[in-house]
Amino acid sequence: MSSNIRLNPLVCVLLLLPASSAVASEAGGGVWWNDQHPPTPSRGASWGFDQANVLGGSLEAKASWISQGWRDGGALKVPAGGGLLVADRPEFHLETFTVSAWIFPDAACIQQKDAWAVSRDRNYRLGLHQGYASVRLFAWATETRTRGKWQHVTDTSTPIPQGKWTHIATTYDGKDLLLFVNGRQVARKTVTLKLIDAASAGDVMIGCSRYSGMIDQVVADGDVRAISPVDDPQLRLATNDCFVRIKLQEPNSASFRVTLGAGIAFKPETEYYSLVADDIPEWAQLTPGQWSPWVNIRSLIDYSQNVVALRFHNCPATSELKAVVEFASSPDAEGQVKSFEETLNGRLLGYVIPLNLGNNAEVVSVRQASIRRHEAISRISLAGRRPSRIRTIASMEGYGLLYDDQELAQQEMENLVRLGFNTFSPGACLGIMAAARKAGLDGIFALRSRFSFKSYTPFDVWQGEQQNRSAWCRAYWDSADCADRIVISKLSDEPKALDSVDLANCEDANKRYQAFLEEQGLEPSFLGLKHWSQARLNTESPNQLLKEGPPDLIRARNFYWTRRFCTDLTCRYIARGAEIERAHFPGVKTTVNLNPPFPGILPVVPDWFTLGRDGLDMLWTEDYTSPRYGSGIQASAYMMDLLRSAARARNLPIGVHDTTAGNSAHSMRLKTYSMLARCPAAIHYYSISSLFGMPYGPSVGRNWIDEPEMAAEIGALNHEIGQVEDFLADGKPAEPRIAILYSGSTEYWRNPWSDPQAAWRLNHEMTYYALLHSHLPVTFIDETAVIGGKLEDYKVLYITQPMLRRDAAAAVAQWVKDGGTLNLCAGAARWDEYAQPLNTLDELAGLARGDLAQQPVAALTSLAKAQKLDELTLDGGQSMPLLGVVEQTQVLAGDWVTVLGKLKEQRPGLVRSHVGRGRVLYVAGLPGLTYHQQAQRQEAMIKRSPDSPRNLLAMAAREATVQPPIAASEPMVEVGLVRAANGWLILLANYTFEPIGEVQLTLNDWPGHAVAPTTLSGAACIVDQPKGSAPILKLPIKQTEMIILPFSALEAVTPAEVHIQP
Repeated sequence: MSSNIRLNPLVCVLLLLPASSAVASEAGGGVWWNDQHPPTPSRGASWGFDQANVLGGSLEAKASWISQGWRDGGALKVPAGGGLLVADRPEFHLETFTVSAWIFPDAACIQQKDAWAVSRDRNYRLGLHQGYASVRLFAWATETRTRGKWQHVTDTSTPIPQGKWTHIATTYDGKDLLLFVNGRQVARKTVTLKLIDAASAGDVMIGCSRYSGMIDQVVADGDVRAISPVDDPQLRLATNDCFVRIKLQEPNSASFRVTLGAGIAFKPETEYYSLVADDIPEWAQLTPGQWSPWVNIRSLIDYSQNVVALRFHNCPATSELKAVVEFASSPDAEGQVKSFEETLNGRLLGYVIPLNLGNNAEVVSVRQASIRRHEAISRISLAGRRPSRIRTIASMEGYGLLYDDQELAQQEMENLVRLGFNTFSPGACLGIMAAARKAGLDGIFALRSRFSFKSYTPFDVWQGEQQNRSAWCRAYWDSADCADRIVISKLSDEPKALDSVDLANCEDANKRYQAFLEEQGLEPSFLGLKHWSQARLNTESPNQLLKEGPPDLIRARNFYWTRRFCTDLTCRYIARGAEIERAHFPGVKTTVNLNPPFPGILPVVPDWFTLGRDGLDMLWTEDYTSPRYGSGIQASAYMMDLLRSAARARNLPIGVHDTTAGNSAHSMRLKTYSMLARCPAAIHYYSISSLFGMPYGPSVGRNWIDEPEMAAEIGALNHEIGQVEDFLADGKPAEPRIAILYSGSTEYWRNPWSDPQAAWRLNHEMTYYALLHSHLPVTFIDETAVIGGKLEDYKVLYITQPMLRRDAAAAVAQWVKDGGTLNLCAGAARWDEYAQPLNTLDELAGLARGDLAQQPVAALTSLAKAQKLDELTLDGGQSMPLLGVVEQTQVLAGDWVTVLGKLKEQRPGLVRSHVGRGRVLYVAGLPGLTYHQQAQRQEAMIKRSPDSPRNLLAMAAREATVQPPIAASEPMVEVGLVRAANGWLILLANYTFEPIGEVQLTLNDWPGHAVAPTTLSGAACIVDQPKGSAPILKLPIKQTEMIILPFSALEAVTPAEVHIQP
C-alpha cells in the first residue's frame, strides 16, 4: 500500500473498496486516507455525509441521507434524477482538480447509458457509461471558442459491479485526462483543447442524473493528488477474456474454413459486415469430430459490437451441418462453459455476448432465440384487423443478417405479420426479402446510407456523389427484385445542420453566403460593407455576442444571417438529395429523421418548417420519450403537433419512430395513442438492443419482439389501428384555433452547449402541456408563416420566446388590432432577430418594460426545487409562485388597460389590454414553470394538472371564446379528435396511470346528429344529452379507449382482445 500513482491536477475518482483499504495523497494535502472523513481541500470542497444536517446543498427528487455508508458513518441515497445540488461558488472554479467518490450503484444504474455520480455543468462529469467507469471534461471545440465539446474517457476492460462499493477517480493536469478504478489507472487521453472558463461553469451535482444507488466521501480538489492501488483480492479487476471453440459433429462431413466476425450492422457494399481483428486467426480446415483450438475473441467485443458471427465459407446454403459451439472465460474454466448445439441451415451462426464477458451464462444464440421468439409469439392471441393503409413498420436490420436460414427468416416474417405489421425495415439484409414477400409483408422502409453533409462539400461535387449513390442503391434493391416494394426511403438519421465554423475557411461556402445575402434583397451597407465580395461567415457564439448586453448591430446582423444561411443551405442539400432519390425511386416517400423533437431544434439540426415548405415528401421524427426522460411520455403529443405544424404548408404526411426503450407496455400504449390522435401515415416501432449490433449495446434492454408482454401490446395496437385506419387515413385532427409561436430568431441565438434561455425554453413546452390538459387543440406557427398572413387562421397566439423578427412583430400587432387575442409572458418578444430591444408589442400590452430578474433553470430536476422569484396574486386572492424570469413593468395610463393581478411589491403581475378589436394578456413571469413545478411528478412524468396555473395559461382561450371540441372531466385524460366525412373518432389516453370509474366527455362541437357511440373495448358508453346543451358521454377508462361516433350507421366494430395463452 505504500507505492503511489501520481494523479494529474484534474482527478475524478470513484473506487469500490473495503473499509480497511486506504488511498494516499501526497500533493498539496499530506496523506489522504479513504477510511476517514475526506480532507477539506485548500481549493475545492468535500462531502463526507457523516451527518444528516451537514450536507452543504439541497436534496433533490427524494434523495436522502442514510446512516450506513461504505464505512462507519452515513451516505447519500440517490434515486434516478435525485441527488445533492450545491450552488456554484468560487471554490468550485478549478482549472485543474481531483474529484473522487465512493459509489454503490444499483441494478438500474448499471443499465443506464450515462449515470453521473459527481458532475459540474460544462466542467466535468464522473460516473458510469454503459456500466463502466467514465469521465468527461468540457473544453472548447474550436480555437475561436464558438462551441464546446465533451472530451471523454471510458474504461472498457471491467464493468463496475452493482450492489458493491467502488471507488473511481480521474485527474487532469492541463494536458492528460486519466481515469482510475480502485486506484489503478485504466484509461488516459491527451486533451489539446482549452477548457471552458471554470468561473462560467455551474453548480456541483452529486447524483442529479440517471445515477441511482448510494454515494459517499466525495471530494473535488484543486490540488494534484496521488492514489495508491488497492491490493485486495475481492477488488481485483475481473477478467474480460472470452474464449470460443467449435466442433463439427459429423465425422464424414467435409472440412470447412470458419471466420470469426463481430458487429453485423449493415454494410451494403459487402454481403456481410464482419469485423475481424488482426489478432484473431480464422479456423482453417477444421477436422470433423475434433475440437478447434480455443480462440480469445476479446478484441472483437466492445460496447458497440457485441454480436459475434461464425461464418462457414465453403458451406452450401442448404447444408444441415451439426456443430457444437462453446464459450468460456478461460480455456481451463471448468464448469463455466456455455455450450450450444446448432444445426447450420445457412452459412452463419450468431451469438450475443454480454459486455461482462466473464459471465458466459448470458451468451445468447441468435438462432435459438429466434426459435423461442417464434414459439412465444405464436401463443399470442390477437383479434381485430391487420392495417393496410397506415404503415406499421418493424425493424429487422442487424440480426436479420444472420438469416441465411430461410426457415428462420420465414418464422421472423410470420411473427411480424401475426403482430399486425405490413412493412419492415430490413437494413441491407437481402436474404430475408423472399421470406417477407411470402409472408405477406408488402412494404419496405428503406434506410439510405452515406447521405451526409456533416462537413462542407461543394454543392456540385456533393450532388454528383448522391447521384452515384442513389443509382447504386437502386441496383442493390433491384438485385433482390424488391425495389418496387419500397414505400418510404429515409435518406438520413438525425442530420445535423452545417456549422459556420466548419464553413468559414471554405471560399466556396463564403461565395454561396454572399449570393444568399443578395438573394434576400439586402444591401452590402446593411452589414457595413462596400461590396458583397467582402462578406464572410460569422463564427462567433451567442455567448460571445451577448456577453455585455445587446451586441454590436453590424456583428449581430452578420451572426443572424450566417445562421439563416447555414440552415437554408442544409435544407437545400436535403431537398436536392430527396429530388435525386425520387428520380431513382418514383413514387417513394423521401424523408429524414428530424431530431430532437423539443424546443431548440436550431441551430443544431435542420429547420423543420423550412423542410416542410420545400424538399421532402414526408416529415419524420423520433419519439425517444419514456417515463424516465424529459417531460415524460406525453412529450409524444408535443413532438407530433410540432411536426404536423411544420408539415401543414404542403399538407405532408408525417411518420415517427415509436421507440420502446425505457417504456413499459403500459406507457408504450399511452404514447402511441397520443401519436395516433395526430394522424401519422406511418409508425415504426423501434428498439435499440444488443441484437441490432448498435452502439448502445444491451443497456437499453432487449428488442421489444423478445419481450412477450411488449410484443403482445404492440400487436394489439397494430390491430386496433387496423380497425379504425379509415378514420386515421382519411380524417384530420380537430382544427386548432390556438397557435404557439415557434421563434426561429430565438433558436438562432440559442447556444446548444450553454443555453441562457433555458427558462423560456421550458416555459414554451410547459405552456403547451397546460393547454393540452385543458383539452384545447394547439398548433405551432413560425415567423415566416406569421409574415405570410397565416395568423388569420387562429383566434389566439401565445408568444413564449424572447426574440422575434421585427416584421413578424408588426404582423402580430396588426392581427391583434383586427381581433386576435395575444398572450405574452415575461421577456417574450423583448428583443428582435438581431438581439436589439424590441417594443412593437409593448404598447399593445399597455406596458413599459423594465429590468428582468432571472434564475438558472437548467433542467427539470432542478426546477422541482427552484425557489420562487416572486409571487403573483390575482384579484380574487389566489396566489402562485413565479419562477425562472420575472419582469418589472409599468402600466401605461388609459382605461383600455386593466391590472388583474399584482406581484409582491404591488407591481403589475397580470395585465389585460384592449386594442382595436383584439386584446393582449400579459403575465410578468413564466407560468409554464409554475405549472410544471406544482404538477405531481414521478420519474419526470406529469401525472397531475394543478388548477391555478393551468387556468391562468388557458385564460386567453376563454377570453377569445375558444372552447375544447371535447372536454373531459379529468385533465390528465388526453382527448384526441379525428374528424372524417362519416363521423368522429375519439382517442382517449389516461395519463393518471390509475383506472377511472367514470370519465365524462362533453361534445361541444358535435354537429347535431344522433349520438350512437361504439367503444373499441366494448365498454358501456352512456349518452346524456341535456336539452339545449352539448351531449355528454360517460364511460370507464383504464389505459386507453377509442370511441366511434358515426354520422350515420356504420358496421359494428369488434373489440380487440390480447392475451398470452398459458
